[in-house]
Amino acid sequence: MRQYRARLYIIRRCVVMLLCWHD
Repeated sequence: MRQYRARLYIIRRCVVMLLCWHD
């Protein structure tokens, strides 16, 4: 369960980065 949370956090961070880049 801990790994899943970590993965989700990383994915979320990637999304934010992508959004920033897109902007």
